[in-house]
Amino acid sequence: MFIQSVINSLMLGLTYVLLTSGFSLVFGVVQILNFAHGQMYMLSSMLLWFLCMSMGLHYFWGALISVGMIALLGIIYERGLLRPFSDIFLAQLGVVIGLQFFFEGFAEILWGPADRKVQSVIQGTVKIGGAVISWEKIVVIGASIVVIFALSYWIRQTKSGRAARATVQDRTMTDLVGVNRGQLWTLVMGIGCFLAATAGVLLAPVFMVNPFMGGMPLMKALIVLMLGGLGSILGTAVAGMLLGFVDGFGYCYLGGVTDLIGFGLMFLILLVRPRGFFGVPLEIRL
Repeated sequence: MFIQSVINSLMLGLTYVLLTSGFSLVFGVVQILNFAHGQMYMLSSMLLWFLCMSMGLHYFWGALISVGMIALLGIIYERGLLRPFSDIFLAQLGVVIGLQFFFEGFAEILWGPADRKVQSVIQGTVKIGGAVISWEKIVVIGASIVVIFALSYWIRQTKSGRAARATVQDRTMTDLVGVNRGQLWTLVMGIGCFLAATAGVLLAPVFMVNPFMGGMPLMKALIVLMLGGLGSILGTAVAGMLLGFVDGFGYCYLGGVTDLIGFGLMFLILLVRPRGFFGVPLEIRL
């Protein structure tokens, strides 16, 4: 049971890092708490179920289409709904809260409220230290690591990634050196939604999917964001893995009270470090 808990913790922690990296990146660059982020996770899972189970597509192609469409959706609502209120934080916040409920209601009308199951294409198990682990979970762990390393490479080695990183650290300076804020916002929103969608399609064969599943991933992303620090990708990685191990072992040994432990841990750490592990001060225009 211990080894199974470790594998589950790694799987959850890495997908929390994926999910929250997009959330944190959007907040750091665009300076908006994208409360529709959890719905991007939900929509990618539901769309994957529709493409694979109703349309008969292979999981690989269904996942590619789902992730691409959700990234495009993020770009569209950034340009069409958030850009007009780029200098008004509360107006943007109202838009994303409205989108959260809209996407949930839209998915319920389109696909119904019932739980669905995406059939896994990865069969078989492997024994690790006497524990039987599904290859599916190992693939989720491996794919998450690949995407996280790709994100790290983009942030550190590409011009647009360095611009995003600099914007998180010093917004005024990036404006002075001529960074195109509009193009950067669009790119970051697309990448943020891509990361949420990737977490969604990776976990869809592991858990049941339904139109109301976006709330808990959003809560997990908020906990990780607060623990790691607003605008810190490194903090997101540390806090995501920490929460993953809390949940992985908690669900195994403590059951339903595990979610309370995550919130309690967040409150305790924020009492000691109000900005989280690696938080940076951010200026927000209301």
